[in-house]
Amino acid sequence: MEQRTNLALSIVIVHYKTKELTTKCIESVYQSEFQDFEIIVVDNASNDGAGVEIKELYPNVKWIYNESNEGFGRANNIGIQQAKGEYILLLNSDVQVNKDTLGSCLAEIETIEDCGALGCKLLNPDGSIQKSQYFHVDDFQGVLKNNILFSHLMYKEPSILKAVMGAFMLIPSKIIQEVGDFDPDFFMYAEEMELCKRIVSAGYSINYTSKAFAIHEHGASSSNQTWSTRQNLLSNALLFYKTRGIIGYAVFHILMVLNMLTNICFIWKMTKPMKESFFLVNSSYLRNAPKYFTLPFEFKRTRGEGNQLLKLDRK
Repeated sequence: MEQRTNLALSIVIVHYKTKELTTKCIESVYQSEFQDFEIIVVDNASNDGAGVEIKELYPNVKWIYNESNEGFGRANNIGIQQAKGEYILLLNSDVQVNKDTLGSCLAEIETIEDCGALGCKLLNPDGSIQKSQYFHVDDFQGVLKNNILFSHLMYKEPSILKAVMGAFMLIPSKIIQEVGDFDPDFFMYAEEMELCKRIVSAGYSINYTSKAFAIHEHGASSSNQTWSTRQNLLSNALLFYKTRGIIGYAVFHILMVLNMLTNICFIWKMTKPMKESFFLVNSSYLRNAPKYFTLPFEFKRTRGEGNQLLKLDRK
């Protein structure tokens, strides 16, 4: 990380072939009432000309080109290393902030003792509320919430927030210096959960404010739904392995198979959208099966060193 200045906020945005979205995101930041910030964009080898066009519109944006697409976490790490602000905001390219979002979140985080990360309310473009908080990160009850039978018998929403969505995550720079940045083993998905778990393990809290909001065009920066589902499942499997060990990893897969078999028996209770989701998730899970067997041999439970990357080929 670069030597700190008196700058309040560094905003890190990862860009990958989302020229229009990235432009909208940056424009919304510059329209904010709060202006003590720098913007760092890490371009994951998009080759779409966005850097040249956006730099013409916003010359103060720091644009960093990656030679290859190494995913969300690694790209953010590059931006974090260049950040000079007292706080770092990890902001998705498909997010637009409101004019008072930045100021409100910074004011909020400064009032919370031992706050390790802060998320805000995320809205869909139609104004409906989007899930932006995680109360389950690596616990088995969270896996069972997708089971038609057991979710009603066993599932209870806990009260302790364990993670916030990486689309909008405000973190004090000193926390990153203490616990480290994203685990480079993760290509995409679950990396914010792993980071939040390390933050909590270090004695800090994960917090959420409903006083500020941002618009999140969720999924707009990832257009291939089948690939996204498979990659998400793989990343969550890696998360369980790293946090729960080989026994917890095995239990995770047992519960996933249990969910599949139970839900097949109760498929008649599903609505059409639920059935579509069920077939997408479970067909993706089965296609990933060979990778699940090799994963514990390819990755260590400790934070990665950058020589392995859990990335599913796009086909």
